[in-house]
Amino acid sequence: MASGSGSGTGSTGSLFSPTNATGGFVMSEIRLRKTPLWRHVKVLQTHGADGGNTKSECLYCGSIIPGSYSRVKAHLFKEQGKGTGICTQATPEMVAQFHAEEDAAKSVAQDSSPRSVPMPVHIPVTHSVGRPPSGKRKKQSGITEFP
Repeated sequence: MASGSGSGTGSTGSLFSPTNATGGFVMSEIRLRKTPLWRHVKVLQTHGADGGNTKSECLYCGSIIPGSYSRVKAHLFKEQGKGTGICTQATPEMVAQFHAEEDAAKSVAQDSSPRSVPMPVHIPVTHSVGRPPSGKRKKQSGITEFP
């Protein structure tokens, strides 16, 4: 698909805008609010119309990170065994800042999530005889019977 050649062309879906002057894809501001760690990598390649897995380059150590946001997060948080190497240039203060950014994004997402609203209680209607409807319609004809 499109690569980071700086040409400004390519189909990238709703997550990414066309390439910028440095050859990386530009993330939408709405997506950055939910997944802030994308700011710390340069997205080199995307797959699929909906984004899918990506290939990114860490802005600090230059490592290529194959895969999705969870691998970018593992790289920057220095989590081993998550399918990518750890960032060798991230200091403990930087890692703490990455955690703070991720926690703030989760908090905002949780605050904006749909709320549980109680629905009105349905009270069944009883007929004049006092029994619930049987679910069958009473047969009616167009002719009225007279005694």
